[in-house]
Amino acid sequence: MKTEHLNSPAKAGSKPSFLILAAIAAGTVLFFLILLAARLATPAEIPSVYYADDGFFAFGFQNIRGLVFLYFLILIFSLAAVLYYEPVTGFLKRKRGEDAEGFLTLLTALLAFALGSAGAVLLFVFTGAAVREFWVTAAGIVTALSAVQIRLLLAGRKDEAALKGVNKAFPAFLSAVIVLIILLLFECLETRNTAPSLYGQRRFMLPFALILAETILLALLYNKYILKRKESAVCYRRVYLFLFLLAAAGYLLVFLPFVAPDEDLHYLSAYRLADLFLGKLGRWGDARLIMRQEDWHFYQGMQRYISSDYYISFMEKWHLFAREPGYIVIGANMGTNALPGYIPAALGIVIARVLHLGGNAAFLAARLMNILFLAAVLNALMKKIPGRAAALFAAAMLPMTLHLSASCSYDIPIFCLAALYIAQVAEIAAGKEPGSGKAYFKCLLYAFLLAPSKLVYMPLLFLSLFIPRRALSENRPAGILKKWLPAAAGFAGILFFSAGSSSIYVHSALGKLSGAGTLDSALSAAGPGKYTAVSLLKDLPDTVMMLLRTLTQMADYYFLTLFGQKLGWLRIEIPGLCAVVCFVLFLIALHLRDDDSRKLPRGAGIFAAVLAAGVILAVFLGMTLSSTEAGSTVIEGIQGRYFLPLILLPVFVWTGALSDIKVEAGFRKKLVLLLPVIHLWILNFVYARHFFS
Repeated sequence: MKTEHLNSPAKAGSKPSFLILAAIAAGTVLFFLILLAARLATPAEIPSVYYADDGFFAFGFQNIRGLVFLYFLILIFSLAAVLYYEPVTGFLKRKRGEDAEGFLTLLTALLAFALGSAGAVLLFVFTGAAVREFWVTAAGIVTALSAVQIRLLLAGRKDEAALKGVNKAFPAFLSAVIVLIILLLFECLETRNTAPSLYGQRRFMLPFALILAETILLALLYNKYILKRKESAVCYRRVYLFLFLLAAAGYLLVFLPFVAPDEDLHYLSAYRLADLFLGKLGRWGDARLIMRQEDWHFYQGMQRYISSDYYISFMEKWHLFAREPGYIVIGANMGTNALPGYIPAALGIVIARVLHLGGNAAFLAARLMNILFLAAVLNALMKKIPGRAAALFAAAMLPMTLHLSASCSYDIPIFCLAALYIAQVAEIAAGKEPGSGKAYFKCLLYAFLLAPSKLVYMPLLFLSLFIPRRALSENRPAGILKKWLPAAAGFAGILFFSAGSSSIYVHSALGKLSGAGTLDSALSAAGPGKYTAVSLLKDLPDTVMMLLRTLTQMADYYFLTLFGQKLGWLRIEIPGLCAVVCFVLFLIALHLRDDDSRKLPRGAGIFAAVLAAGVILAVFLGMTLSSTEAGSTVIEGIQGRYFLPLILLPVFVWTGALSDIKVEAGFRKKLVLLLPVIHLWILNFVYARHFFS
């Protein structure tokens, strides 16, 4: 598939200006020297002499903010030279090839962020007005997002890949855009009746304006790069990643901190892992958590439901850099042994703490790292298996997937590990020759990390059993052994991470039961009102009936909570039609394939279905023993999001077995139109209905 280049090719023989490259290097070095000086001078926290104490943005070269602003000025001139000095762009294109456009787009975002932030600071410096740091940060982010899209609109005027003649789909597309804008405006106007005191305030109307502006920008981009272009000239992988990142950014901003399910617990768990990375664990076996005062005060102000008051509080308390000195020690145990699932969020917290960012900024950094981790995995899998790119995109654009990715939850890193493992197994199984040692090692590594993250997903490890022996080794005993090794690696991972989590006083799923003396009771003699494994086996007919009753009575609830009709703590509802449409688009995208070369063994789909049933039974059994009262008619506490990794099985396995069902490639144009429209509507709906309630 051809890759689209937006800039015109550089002139032959042009040479890069080393003065420009030196300016870029100088700006980067200066920035890190500033951060290093701040870190070394203030080992605990940055004292108040570096920052103003009045809660507003202060500017001056005697403090860190002024030095960072000076860096912004250097960055602006350096990046502007890179983006608009033709010898430099030509040099980058020759060196980086097709990746040059992505690199230049990233530089555009950095330039726009620097311009927006610096412009906001200058405006308030010269006018003498006080502005909260929230608006300075927001100005930079909005400018960056808008500038990247505007640059794409203005680039590549001579387009040889454009369709010739009149595009018959354009009138229908234009009509659909107009209808969407009318619906968005209708939701905005409805807030005048629900909350007249908030309607008209600029800080509440700004999100509506941003959603409307983003709708127009996306419509223009779609018209230029998708609707009017030949199918073979569109690099859909980049389109998919671009749309996913935009949608995830929207969910990140609309769903305020701790609104996602169990996000408070996930945040503390990621924070404990960040302490481990920074060497701030105290004594081994100490159950307490060391937190910055800054982060503790932010955590104390959490709410679990979005509202106008929460929005105002978050906006007014936002500050980019930390202000509170010192640390606090609290009792906060990690409730799981899923250490691999918290690595991305923990790294975000580590980066924020090294840079001395504020508590709210550190929290959003953790969320952002989860989004970037999912984007990186999607990009890798789309490159590796391009025929499954559309299905992966549709899976990532489900409301529940986006909601969890824009949170501190470990569900998305676990989702990524499951995707990597299943894709690796499917790739080895489809190979005609014995797989390479590198591919098989990746399979073992993913199994090692996936199994301890959530024990109920252990049945997925046995996917390796449907790999043909000859695809693993020409030697029969070695091939059979290699079939079972991923499961063994998973069990080794459980033991390793359980021991590791116990050493830092983190309750693992097994250690929590045994340490509390409840493992025996769960197996044989439970306390009053609790099910046990023995009691379930003794009354097996009743157990089967309870399982069937749960499936029949709760099937619609599991469906809606899997695909995202109920978000947050199951109190933020979006129209059920949105979840259903996303599900239908996912089903269609499953069979939108560009190649039929990957043939899986016979029975692979049936075997995957059996393992999926095993995961479901494991979830039901776990919730029966932990959350269901004896005598209950149904199993309690189960949510559809627990089954999210199961949607990956048809992406890599079942569609390989159903090669007779295939969707025409032209459907991709409809897919990249409908999914962003749905999420623009969801974000607008959630903001209008819940912030103004």
